[in-house]
Amino acid sequence: MVIEALPEDKKVKNEFFANFDKVADDNTVLATNTSTFLPSEFAEITGRPDKFLAYHFANNIWKNNTAEIMAQSKTNPDLLSDFQQLSK
Repeated sequence: MVIEALPEDKKVKNEFFANFDKVADDNTVLATNTSTFLPSEFAEITGRPDKFLAYHFANNIWKNNTAEIMAQSKTNPDLLSDFQQLSK
């Protein structure tokens, strides 16, 4: 699993996602840490829409322990439960 945490710049993220797919193992799950974009905006460019979702921690994680997990239409449903377990 890789969590992308680049600046909130769509061009920068698109470039990363397109290049990442060329070098990552096919089984690698990719999450974006975006807090402003929908994961559906990047799903296809990742080359692995079934293994892609948004995963964002709320501010003050040490106090609130809150994570936002947002799938998109092609995310494998099993990833949601995997990320819920990871977050706990």
